[in-house]
Amino acid sequence: MKLFEQLRKNITLNKKNSKGEDKANLHKDLRKNFYDGLIVDLMSNKSYELSEIVMAEKLKEKFSETVNDELIGLNIYAAQGKF
Repeated sequence: MKLFEQLRKNITLNKKNSKGEDKANLHKDLRKNFYDGLIVDLMSNKSYELSEIVMAEKLKEKFSETVNDELIGLNIYAAQGKF
């Protein structure tokens, strides 16, 4: 869990970006894409328990949930037989 927190905090952006608001949005998008990519990689390697943990961390970030997020969550639970 601490590994994911450290990775999330260490993601930095290029300082050449414009205003702080744009930078915050870019940082948020970067974190969301990081979580999405990590979950997909873990699921492709059949590491469903780790995928569940990463998904829980992603939900703590309070990103707007999409239909794709719901489907990923259902796939994780179905693969583990928790559904």
